[in-house]
Amino acid sequence: MSATGADPTVMAALVLGGSVVLILGVVGLSPARLRGWLGGVLAGDALEIASVAASKVGAGLGFALASVVALGAAMPEHTAIGWSVTVTGRAAALWLVAAVVCLTSVALASRQPAMRERYPEARVARFDGRARLADALGWLVYLYGYELLLRGVLLFPLVALLPLGAALAVHSALYALAHLDKPLAEILGTVPMGFVFGWLAIETGSILPGFVLHAAIALTNSTLCARR
Repeated sequence: MSATGADPTVMAALVLGGSVVLILGVVGLSPARLRGWLGGVLAGDALEIASVAASKVGAGLGFALASVVALGAAMPEHTAIGWSVTVTGRAAALWLVAAVVCLTSVALASRQPAMRERYPEARVARFDGRARLADALGWLVYLYGYELLLRGVLLFPLVALLPLGAALAVHSALYALAHLDKPLAEILGTVPMGFVFGWLAIETGSILPGFVLHAAIALTNSTLCARR
């Protein structure tokens, strides 16, 4: 048993299982795969928008369900991380600083060709109201489930087994690995943000601060890249 009383085998199984769920969600529900499934009923921009949104919604729901089940079975003390939050002065200050730094960085990064080639993920002729709504819905559902998985199943077991600094370092490494297929600027940004998102989740006992910030980053990036 660890110093916190957590069963190391159970905690390791949570981290391993969470990693498998993350891979399956990203690979198994890719937009390319969904284009093949939806190609018989949709075409053109409608197919592109639907495949990207459906991949995000499907993966986000899968992440959320798996996380709730896993935490409820192994770490019931953390099952409220998806809807409750304990606001502290330290957390509020860090969140505000991180929001300013991240959104400024996103505005600068969106000028890079590599980012514009990747985002918005729905490659349509015109990023109009329909595309924006689908993009926003997809990101919100996806990132909520993603945060439950990354900042729940893949964080709190590490905190139960390791010193805080080591737990955040391992968690940040997992977070960076999940972005290896993204543009370089985004990969580099995940290293410090893994620590920020992780610490916010631990400090507040909630994924909500990280979810709001992550969603703001994603939607701002999509909008700016589309305009450019």
